[in-house]
Amino acid sequence: MTNNEPFVPESDERFLTIVPFLPFRCPQCGSSKPKTYTVRQHQGVPATRHHQCQSCGQRYKSIELRREELKAWVDRNM
Repeated sequence: MTNNEPFVPESDERFLTIVPFLPFRCPQCGSSKPKTYTVRQHQGVPATRHHQCQSCGQRYKSIELRREELKAWVDRNM
């Protein structure tokens, strides 16, 4: 096994995919207390999550990016 091979094959359905959690803040007040009230996911399109800040009530949304999409976004925006 090389360092690039996963310990558990991705095709093994007994294990769930692990997704890193990146805490985010409300764009209005900076609070880190979002409430997710809906998740919309369609075939081939990243999941969209709708949030509402528990501190100020601001509504906003986030999208779930795959690893390669996240890297491309960081490269464009940072």
